[in-house]
Amino acid sequence: MLRHIKAVALAFGLLTRIPIPSKCFTCTEKMASDLAVCYYPLTGLVIALLSSLVFILFPNSFSDFLSASALVVVIIILTGGIHLDGVSDSFDAMFAAHKSPERAFKVFKDPNTGALGVVSVVSVLLIKAAALESLIQLNQNIPLILIWVLVFSRLLCSLFIVVSNYASESSLDAGAHSHKYQKQIILIILLWITLSLMVLPWQWLLCLVFSNVLFFMYWQHLWAKLIGGYTGDNLGALVEISECLSFISIVIAIGLVQ
Repeated sequence: MLRHIKAVALAFGLLTRIPIPSKCFTCTEKMASDLAVCYYPLTGLVIALLSSLVFILFPNSFSDFLSASALVVVIIILTGGIHLDGVSDSFDAMFAAHKSPERAFKVFKDPNTGALGVVSVVSVLLIKAAALESLIQLNQNIPLILIWVLVFSRLLCSLFIVVSNYASESSLDAGAHSHKYQKQIILIILLWITLSLMVLPWQWLLCLVFSNVLFFMYWQHLWAKLIGGYTGDNLGALVEISECLSFISIVIAIGLVQ
């Protein structure tokens, strides 16, 4: 039980800026660290619930675009913008990797942001705000949508970790691959999709799963080809882009149903 508690604390410490007691990080057990991957979706659930609470408290005088933009900012505050940093570094490194993998690793370590990184972050934020504005205008259940999207994006992050190789400049670290909780994460994803059928229209779910699966496969293939695996920045970008795709997919699905 203690190992699970520390794994939950580690997951929130890594993926959010929600205050966690420092004593929860005194454990350096590898088992707790590996187990934390299973609790990444829980961080998405908590972020979604807190964001939904703030959204409900927005005054009626807020325009749809202001509400959508403020909601995006709330999520950034709760996550500390860690995933956006991954977007920036991943897109800067993407083109550097075409010259050599070593160039990509240098970009990942470089604290400066290139032009492509800035453009990619701005694009992600604009797409999120625009998609959320459309959903608000369509009088959709924003809290329910936030819960599904934020949980599923982190489920994909967990899955990516257990089915992909970790890339590193060091030959000792490269190729690290944890199959330990692969079955558990796949089971959680299947259960999440099954539960989703009870609360979401099947057309929504079809668009959501289809778009995210295609992106997941592309993202995994891309980085395996460029640098032989993934980095933490690639995981952050995966979360952000998955959220964008999910919001857009719901808007498209609504149009198809109507």
